[in-house]
Amino acid sequence: MRCQFAACANRIVRDVDTDTVSLIDLAESTLVPMFPIVMPELACLFILQREEGDKREIDGMAVLTLSGEEIFKAPITINFNGKSRFRQILTLAGIVLPHPGVLKLALVVGDREQGSREIDVMSAAKPQLRLPLAPIAENEEGRPATGPTLEAYTDSR
Repeated sequence: MRCQFAACANRIVRDVDTDTVSLIDLAESTLVPMFPIVMPELACLFILQREEGDKREIDGMAVLTLSGEEIFKAPITINFNGKSRFRQILTLAGIVLPHPGVLKLALVVGDREQGSREIDVMSAAKPQLRLPLAPIAENEEGRPATGPTLEAYTDSR
């Protein structure tokens, strides 16, 4: 068995009518304001290819690590149902992240990692408020100025 594709997202939807899969809000990295923090949910998709000699049903483990430290592990069964390809969708809920690092979900069979996906978990310096760069510039008549302008906005009150 080999992994052809691995991705994580906030949500993964499988359409029953068309048998297609959609990943919503692909998870490549996340900026966290403080630690520890709980990720409410993370969904991962593995597309697996059965190879000659592979069993129809294979037992494995889903292993979640943060910078190499195991934070979750659960048994899974991969059942190809006589087909050559299989989509394994795993949804994890309530993941506690104690510190920044690389979050990795791996699909392991025996002692071999079949596929994995990594997400950078980064620390934000402080919560920030995003404000507009400057108010709309006005001409002497109090109407919006035309053409490009770049002015620093300061409140002298």
